[in-house]
Amino acid sequence: MGAFAAAVAVLTATAPTSSAAGGYPTCTSYKTIAHGGLNIKVPSTAAPSGTTTCNLVLNPNYTGDDTAVEILQTSLKTCEGQSHLDVDGAYGRQTFLAVEAVQKKYGLGADGIYGPQTRNAMKHAGSLGHCGRI
Repeated sequence: MGAFAAAVAVLTATAPTSSAAGGYPTCTSYKTIAHGGLNIKVPSTAAPSGTTTCNLVLNPNYTGDDTAVEILQTSLKTCEGQSHLDVDGAYGRQTFLAVEAVQKKYGLGADGIYGPQTRNAMKHAGSLGHCGRI
């Protein structure tokens, strides 16, 4: 079974819950963080004061329109060279593979799960079309 198929099999049973991957809560919104002269949008548990120590996992049953996923997809597309990625709010196969590619790029464990390590390594979309790390 391929890595993606194995991830679907494992994560379909657990995604998304507050105790999903790494024991972190699921990101449901976004938080704007001022850093390096930019206002960077990062997935979080709630706006405006939620924690950014949260995760997003493959969820093949979700149809889209998830704010946290849209923020992640925008950063992946704009800042991490994943220009093929649709910003549709669904953490499906395309987003899973884009996150996995970014994890490989930065030498992280490539599991396709957006969590604190991926958050810290990748660039996020900021104000005026600029990208930055938090």
